[in-house]
Formats: sequence, structure tokens, C-alpha cells
Amino acid sequence: LHLPLDSLRAQTHRDFEVILVDDASTDGTAEFVSSSWPEVRLVRLEANRGFPGAVNAGIRVATGQAVALLNNDAAADPGWLEQMESALLSHPEAGMVACRVRLYHHQDYLDSAGLQTTTSGSGGSRGAFQPDGPNFAQPAWVLGPAGVAGLYRRALLEDVGLLDEEYGAYYEDLDLALRAQFRGWKCLYWPQAICLHVGSSTYGSLPLRGEGTGVELRESRPGPPAPPPVSDRVLFYAARNYPTILFKFLPLRILLADSWAIIGYELNMAWFAWRHRQLAPYLRGRLAFLTSLPHLLARRRRIAQTRLVDEASAVALFQRPRLRFYLEALWRKVRGT
Repeated sequence: LHLPLDSLRAQTHRDFEVILVDDASTDGTAEFVSSSWPEVRLVRLEANRGFPGAVNAGIRVATGQAVALLNNDAAADPGWLEQMESALLSHPEAGMVACRVRLYHHQDYLDSAGLQTTTSGSGGSRGAFQPDGPNFAQPAWVLGPAGVAGLYRRALLEDVGLLDEEYGAYYEDLDLALRAQFRGWKCLYWPQAICLHVGSSTYGSLPLRGEGTGVELRESRPGPPAPPPVSDRVLFYAARNYPTILFKFLPLRILLADSWAIIGYELNMAWFAWRHRQLAPYLRGRLAFLTSLPHLLARRRRIAQTRLVDEASAVALFQRPRLRFYLEALWRKVRGT
């Protein structure tokens, strides 16, 4: 908690409130925050509600006309809030702001430059694990902010709703971004708003090493970063939640037209689970998705009925797969490279 809270203390923009949601912790976190950061408004939940549930609890008590989200394993640059507010004020057509998120331990590399996705289910963050550079140095219209850090107009949240708590973890940021885009809201990537992210410290993929602060950040580690290992819990959420996105938002004709890519991505995930001896959480995730289909069908209909953009604009939010890319990836797997 030193990472986000100390970095928020150092913000150049001062007209904001800090709300921290304690998701039913039992290790003295709430007492520690109250004594170390008395300016923080603490919301204590009686039962653990997962990431989206905790975020929603904080949003509901927030009073500002815009709501910024910052993970517990992220640190914001001193000008982070000031830059995001500037982006909103100078671009009234933007309902969301995605910031430039760098890897905490490899600060020359990106964690996210906004969200992206494909009709096969692959995707995630623009620029993830890529060197930061000119390609990500200019503002751009993107799908949405990554869940680690971003800014939302309150009017947008009142229009489309909060995070979908049924996701539990992972893909809930993409779900919110798609619901907003379907209603005509846009997201601006603003590279001057910078933060650092450790990554997956809550769900067991990458440990959060050291306390550090948001003001005096640890030095980067040498060499390119490697993606973190995938825990059973993360694999379960991925196996359940990525097909949920496709089923909720894509028209049937696109699901059928790109079924070859969806099947290819499915086989790739199954192969990954088998290779890493994680078939059990993968299969549990798939079963959870299948049993939720009747409920998801109602959600799908409601999203289609309330959509304000035309179908072509909605589909354009998803990148279409390229057969050459999949064949090259398959060949690399066959060769073991």
C-alpha cells in the first residue's frame, strides 16, 4: 500500500479525495492505513467481494465528477491526476482516459497503453511487455483503460453501470469499456499520465517484492521482462471470462465467421494448460462459462437493445484475426521455438 498511497500524497493536483476499499482483510491492513494515511477515506467490507466488487464499493461513495482507479500494486507519477484531468477537460468527447502504464521492475517497458481485443478472445493491453517508445508517445483513441489505472466520467458510470462483479477478476475492465463504447462513449489514451505497475500481486502470478514508495521508486531490473507465471486462479478466470466477453458483445455472424480463430485460441489455451499441468482450473473455468450461458443470453440481449452505435462500429472495436498470424504461431510451436 506504500506504492499507491505515497504516490497519491505526492500528486501535483490536490483537489481530490482518496478512497481505499478494504476487501474484508484480517491482517491489520485497515488499522495500518488509518494510522499511516489518516487523510484516506477507508471503506471496510464485511465480506470479500473480489476486485470488481471492491472497486464498485469505492465508486459508490465517491463524490467527484470523475473517478480515478489505481491498483494496490501501482504507483502514480506526481503529475498523473493533473494530466488525466487535463485530458478530460481538453477532450469533452472522451468519457474515459487510459494512462501510460510502465512495468514497475522494467521501467523501459510497458504494461499497458490502453485496452485492445480481438474477435478470437486474445488481446488485452496495447504494448504489454513491449519497449516504451515513439509508438506509444502520442495521444490516441483506444478501447478503454486497463483496470490497473484509469479515469472515468461519473456521467459514463451512471449511464452504463459499474464493473460487472460476476467476472470476479480479469476482463471486467474490458467489459466496462465495451459497454461504454457501445453507448457511444470514447476513451483517450494520454501518454503524459504515467504510472508503474508491479502486476498480479493480488492473484498470485507475480509477487510484490519490497515496500518501496510512490515517490522514491525502485530501480528497474536489467534486461527485457518476462511475462509472469500464470496461477491456477488466474487461469480459471481467463478460461471463464474471455468467452464471456465474446458471447456478450459479438454478433452471431462474427462469431460464426471468425469461429476458426476462436477455436484456434481455445486449442492454444488448452495446450498451455496441459503443458503446465493446469488442466483442472482450465476445465473448471470452461464449465463455469457453459453453466452461465442462460444468464449470459439475457445480458447479451440487453446489451444489444441498449446499444447506441451501429453494428459495424461495434464490431470495429474488435480486431479481426489474421490467418497468417495463427499459422506462423502454430509453426513456431511445432518447431519448439
